Amino acid sequence: MPALCVLVLCGVAVGAVAQRGGPGPAPAGMAVVGEVLNFVPVTDEMLRNPDPGDWPMIRRDYHATSFTPENVDDLELVYTHPMNEPGTNQPAPIVHAGVIYLAHTGGIIQAIDGANGDVIWQNNLGRNIARRGIAIYQDKIYLASGNMVMALNARTGENEWQTVIGERFNNSSGPIVADGKVIQGLGGCSRYQDEKCFLSAYDAETGEPVWRLPTIAKIGEPGGDTWGNLSNRTRAGGEMWITPSYDPVLNMTYVGTAQAKPWMTLTRGTTGDGLYSNSTLAVDVETGEMAWHFQHAPAEALDLDVVFERVLVDSGGRNLVFSIGKDGILWKHDRGTGEYLGHTETVFQNVWVSFDPVTGRPMYRDDILFESEGVAVDGCPTSAGGHNW
Repeated sequence: MPALCVLVLCGVAVGAVAQRGGPGPAPAGMAVVGEVLNFVPVTDEMLRNPDPGDWPMIRRDYHATSFTPENVDDLELVYTHPMNEPGTNQPAPIVHAGVIYLAHTGGIIQAIDGANGDVIWQNNLGRNIARRGIAIYQDKIYLASGNMVMALNARTGENEWQTVIGERFNNSSGPIVADGKVIQGLGGCSRYQDEKCFLSAYDAETGEPVWRLPTIAKIGEPGGDTWGNLSNRTRAGGEMWITPSYDPVLNMTYVGTAQAKPWMTLTRGTTGDGLYSNSTLAVDVETGEMAWHFQHAPAEALDLDVVFERVLVDSGGRNLVFSIGKDGILWKHDRGTGEYLGHTETVFQNVWVSFDPVTGRPMYRDDILFESEGVAVDGCPTSAGGHNW
């Protein structure tokens, strides 16, 4: 197979003064020692309004637009930077002041001079990194690793702090930093266990836990009756394996949750909605309390989860949040109140037979919702999705 590379295309190169070294294999620890000189700490204002040449988070900005105002007409290849092998790389690099911060397979993270591809520093963490979504704030780089959230020094790459999120969890996407807090979702929530999936926040300076919000409603809690007669232990799922979005004016973060597990209703043992799976959750960043939720796929049964990015748009005097899942349904809600404002079917689907015109609640075909043992169910899109991450 060909080597995995980061391709850098530039019009005008912007560089960073750096002590340089080479990557290459090394034991856990600092494999390349160096420093990003003249480093400028990343402020809240820089995250709210990124410099045109910066890409400080997974989708560049808090609204998850994945768009840069830089002119791309004159891009041309300047260099390639080889990535760590073997393994699968799913990188989402970030850029600040001409420095590229890049996470690889095998727990390697590098600071790279954006002008020429030289490695400024390299930290071999000795453990896997959730490569989709490292973040930067003040003088630290934040990432998720297994069941931990970690901070590195952005100047030197050295470890600053690490905090265990919870036992028996993992992550494939990293955090967002909002209002001085590192906000992180969870994966690996399909097991039957007492501790349920949750969104959590940590002090960006110290790593101290600030709050956590469970995504699976237990018996006696709001939404708990949507799991039928299942015991608390057999209620599973609700992962948040995509980085949230953030509205700094409302001080709310928006995150998508995955389906209840097992996702087939027959296997799960209930046709109940299973809150707060397959939902958009609007969460107060100060308190961690849920401001509102909308469930896009109640009682999901075909692995068509709606966990992906929440895109924030201001239009027509309204603050909106858009969501789209594997079923290809694009949803529009008021992001302050959660009011349903409409949806569009972007691909052919034969899963939902109707949508409530007032609430937007979808309705499955009966043979999907009420499965019969040994009877095949035909559904489109497949679990690969009409939309995926």
